[in-house]
Amino acid sequence: KSPEQIRKHAEDWIAKNRQHLKKHGVLGKNVGSDVTEEDPVWLKAKGDDFFRTGDVQSALNAYSAAIDADPAFLACYANRSACYLKLGLHAQCKADCDMVLSKSVELADALPKSEEDVAKHTAERMKLMASIVKTYIRRGAAYCQMGQFHESLSDYCQALVKFQQLSGSAISQLGNITMESIQADIDRLKLLHQVEASKKEGDRLFGEKQLEGALEKYNAALLALPVHVSSLSNRSACKLALGDIEGAV
Repeated sequence: KSPEQIRKHAEDWIAKNRQHLKKHGVLGKNVGSDVTEEDPVWLKAKGDDFFRTGDVQSALNAYSAAIDADPAFLACYANRSACYLKLGLHAQCKADCDMVLSKSVELADALPKSEEDVAKHTAERMKLMASIVKTYIRRGAAYCQMGQFHESLSDYCQALVKFQQLSGSAISQLGNITMESIQADIDRLKLLHQVEASKKEGDRLFGEKQLEGALEKYNAALLALPVHVSSLSNRSACKLALGDIEGAV
């Protein structure tokens, strides 16, 4: 979208919701000003609106502004991490997920643990757990995109453990995330981890000029995952070094 379209989108959103702002005990006194641009709750809501319409960059900007206004606004870190992931900014996604997981664990530990209080705070605990599941999956996806398959696998396994502790109402908050989908991702990551290990061993042997051994490792990687591009590329170099010109081609 052009800057003008983004500005118009933001103005339309504020116009639609201005009547609710007027009802706010404190903020309602300043409805005539751009108070929404300084209120983290409203900035988050605007970010949510942008994200739903597919304007990911504007959503990221809104969540960042909300965090600037309230650095402890955990939901904005979670939502911003989703924006980073969609935009391919994987290191930034991981950093936000780190923050969410760290603080979520603290919040979970702070919840009352007596039998009576546990029952009273069940809904709150389940909502928090659902958020933790989503964050583990999101960070795991970021790790995977960065080629850190061991870390990614660890996060998906954590997500599965936490998912198994959820009740029905909390599971419904996760949308298309199911135990089966998490397990399928875990199986895929195990394969990727295995393939990457074979490829790295092939690289080591190639660097030591043990070409036949390197070729064997690249073959093993490609047998498990024929579309593993880096193994194909490195095997071609290995074949070229062995004089197998046609094989390299």
